[in-house]
Amino acid sequence: MVMQIRPLKGIVKPHDYTYHLKRAESYSRFKLQIIILIAVSIFLYAVNTFYGIGTESVSKELIGINNVAWMARSQLFFIGSIVAGAVIACVFLFLSSIYYWSFLHTSFQKIVIVQMSIFILFLVEKALQVPMYLLLDIGDTSNILSLGIIAQYISDSELIVHLLSQVTLLRIGIIAFSFFYLKELSDISRKSLLLVIAFLYIFYWIGSGLLSYIKIGVFF
Repeated sequence: MVMQIRPLKGIVKPHDYTYHLKRAESYSRFKLQIIILIAVSIFLYAVNTFYGIGTESVSKELIGINNVAWMARSQLFFIGSIVAGAVIACVFLFLSSIYYWSFLHTSFQKIVIVQMSIFILFLVEKALQVPMYLLLDIGDTSNILSLGIIAQYISDSELIVHLLSQVTLLRIGIIAFSFFYLKELSDISRKSLLLVIAFLYIFYWIGSGLLSYIKIGVFF
C-alpha cells in the first residue's frame, strides 16, 4: 500500500491518517513534504524577525550604536533567524524522531511522518505570534496562550517567567498528538511512552526558556 504524505490531514483526521500509516508499505511525497515544512519554518522565523518579534533584547543592545554597526548586527540576527528556522525544523523532524526510535519498536520513517503532522502545530503557533505581537503588542513572555502571563503574577523571577512562557496550549496539543500517534504505532506501555515524550519536551522547554532568557547582546 502506497500512502500519500499529507501532514495537515494528520491533524484534521488523525484516526484515518493513523489507519493508513500503520498499513502503508511505501510513501509518496515524503521528501517534498519535508522540504515544504522546512521552507515554511524558515519563512515564519524570518517574518517574526522582520517584525521584531522575540528581538526585544537585541533592540536594547542596538540603542546608541552607529548606523553601520546597527545594520551589520541587524543583518546578522536576521540571517541567524533564517538558520534557526531550518535547524528547528530538522531537530523537530529528525532529531526528535531518532530519540523516539531509540525507545520504540517501530519504523523510523513512520515516526518522521508523525513528526511532520505535529510540526504543523508548532508552525501554527509561530504564525499566531505575528498578529498577537502586531495587534496586542505582546512578546513571548506575555503570550495569551501560554503560562507566561500567570507567571508574571506569581513570580518576580525573569527566568521563571521565561521558562513558564514556553508552556502553551498548542504545545500541550503537540504532546497529546505525539502520545496518540506513538501509542498507535508502538507496543510500549502508556506510562513509559508518556515519560519518554514528557522528558523530551521538558528538555526542549527548559532549553528554549533559557535561550530566551539569555541576553542576545552577549553574542555580539
